[in-house]
Amino acid sequence: VLSNHAKEEVIYRDFSRFPLAHRDISLIGPKSVSYNDIEIVLAESGKPLLVAHELFDVFETETEKSFALHLSFGSADRTLSGEEMDEAFGRIVEAAQERLGFRLKM
Repeated sequence: VLSNHAKEEVIYRDFSRFPLAHRDISLIGPKSVSYNDIEIVLAESGKPLLVAHELFDVFETETEKSFALHLSFGSADRTLSGEEMDEAFGRIVEAAQERLGFRLKM
């Protein structure tokens, strides 16, 4: 219950003085893939610039599933360039394709 969580160490960090940049993404692929699988790919391929993600839509057909997400990118020491954003976004799309069989939904 609550006492189980009391032992967890809480780590605080300062807010970044630099703005976050946001992009939405919609990925579509095999119905068998779970959102947890998507989160793992995001965490690993979005490093170090992906700081947050939020699922806002799931749609399923008989054979496929699509996930739509808000992605937030940022850095603690600078404002990100468009090229940095494109590179991080590309890594995420590529990893989703290679590891999960998902593609960018247009």
